[in-house]
Amino acid sequence: MSSPIDQLIEAGFLNEANELKKYKFNCIPLIETENKGLTKTGGIPDLPPEIRYPTLTGYTMNWKQGRMAGNTEQYAQSAMQLVLQLDLDALYKSGCDTDRIFPASGMLWIFWSGEIGDLKSGKLFDVLVEQPSETATHRVIYWNGDKSCLRPTPPPCPYYSKYFTEPLEETFYDFSSQPDFPGTFEYNYSSEVAEALENVFGGHVDFQYDNCYHSSKLLGHPAGSNGSPLKEDEIMLFQFDYGVGCLGNLFFKMRKNDLIDRNFSSVELDWDLD
Repeated sequence: MSSPIDQLIEAGFLNEANELKKYKFNCIPLIETENKGLTKTGGIPDLPPEIRYPTLTGYTMNWKQGRMAGNTEQYAQSAMQLVLQLDLDALYKSGCDTDRIFPASGMLWIFWSGEIGDLKSGKLFDVLVEQPSETATHRVIYWNGDKSCLRPTPPPCPYYSKYFTEPLEETFYDFSSQPDFPGTFEYNYSSEVAEALENVFGGHVDFQYDNCYHSSKLLGHPAGSNGSPLKEDEIMLFQFDYGVGCLGNLFFKMRKNDLIDRNFSSVELDWDLD
């Protein structure tokens, strides 16, 4: 099957095909497997002794306005969920990281507390935290050491009682590779490209659905009805195929140069919310 760019060229939209090329990213779909390697989502992480299991601080929320006004919510310190455990050696050997942007060895972990908002006071409520150093709602850890020291590491305290009682379902993966085009409805294609997509593919939305991988993946474009497009200097580190209520895919984004520099301290969390 010819690529979307080739299809535009064949239909006579040469300029539009050239513009579409700049949106073509490689993505690395995670393909479920029964082989229990190190790459997985959910379950209990395999950590080295020197890495402490990430937690979210305990906190109190006092509501000031709205239907909850006068109510108080209290949450104890809680363990984060393992969103992704990535074997970087296996990724490198697979050849699926065609841009060679990930480290060639080591491990990467993404943890998430369950919260999508910051723990800070606002107009609706005041927040009092117990451990100011542990208010981050997600955390990304890169480590490059001797994997023989990795051990299954249970959480040191219960999961976030507001949302979880058990770990997310454990699923193991192999890697794949494919081209990925923008998958959000708000993406700012030019009117000429949008018209060409309408003409050749039956609509912008149809094109996105067929040409943007929608499940868990590394890199590529955010896929979802409300996920925000990537900024010019951003990449999507990981998209987690998640769905509870109106909350959909989770997008972990970062500056491309930060990934090149192996700096994972400023990864941002975005999401698809219906």
